[in-house]
Amino acid sequence: MHVNNLNSSDLDINIGVPQGSVLGPLLFILYINDLPLQLQCVLINIFADDTLISASAKTFREAADILNKNLVIVSIWLRANKVKLNVSKTKCLVVTMSKTKLNKLSTEMTVIPIVIDNEHIEYVETFKYLGVIIDNHLRFEEHVTYIIRKIATKINYLGRMSRILSKHTKKLIYNCIIAPHFDYCASILWNASNENVKKLQLLQNKGMRTILNCKYDTPIQDMLCRLDWLNVRQKLALDVLVLIKKILNKEVPSYLSDEVQFANQLHNHSTRTATDFYIPAINSVFGKKSLFQDGFRLYNSLPLAIKNVAKTKLFKTKCKIHMKNIFVMY
Repeated sequence: MHVNNLNSSDLDINIGVPQGSVLGPLLFILYINDLPLQLQCVLINIFADDTLISASAKTFREAADILNKNLVIVSIWLRANKVKLNVSKTKCLVVTMSKTKLNKLSTEMTVIPIVIDNEHIEYVETFKYLGVIIDNHLRFEEHVTYIIRKIATKINYLGRMSRILSKHTKKLIYNCIIAPHFDYCASILWNASNENVKKLQLLQNKGMRTILNCKYDTPIQDMLCRLDWLNVRQKLALDVLVLIKKILNKEVPSYLSDEVQFANQLHNHSTRTATDFYIPAINSVFGKKSLFQDGFRLYNSLPLAIKNVAKTKLFKTKCKIHMKNIFVMY
């Protein structure tokens, strides 16, 4: 480094990379990529320096034993590779769809800790992972509330600046910093209650009025047409359908595409629905709204001419036109 005509002394870097370097993230991914090869009976997801390890079992004790055995392996790997784990930022989330069962598990959780390097990992009811707030019932209600808050805050900021901005600039700002909140993990927002979808729609309405300088009583359909937008429910449906098309085209991880079944895989009859998704019966109200239930049902209802489109980009274009005729809710 050269400052005020003085040069700092040279130092060799034996491990690690300079903070803020472009090459740093790539080298770190290469460095940590062999960690999953060491673990057994768990699913591990790695995104940069965020690592998630999950185990499923019939009992909490069995799941805890699996995690603790693998955390011993993780600890050994970390020491061998000179990586320091921040235990205070490491959390454990116990997931079960039954609230009654979770209440019973709370007693077991107090006597069966999850441990790494002799330190207990804190049990939490919710955890934010890659921008998504995951709760212990997988209802994602807190995540939807969090997204609504973020969108509302940014739309208010846009409103304060609107007087000095052109329509083009306001639309650009909206598409860059507000619209992505509607699109990110749309399959989760797709499960949101009608009440929360209405809240999201009210925020989109406010954003459109801000961009177009419209009065409060301006018809929503007029604003959508002028901006060539879909309403919230239509856009969520479009994003879900595009994800399903990517599943069909195997453009997503195998743990999604492997779950797909078609009607013709269950029988040999040549029917109109033979190439439709098979949707298994499920009793849970929440489960019926999931991607593999309500999402597949929506895809099955598409006209055959749209379903037969192979390329994802063209499929999205045709679906957008089709979406304008359904989910007309403001």
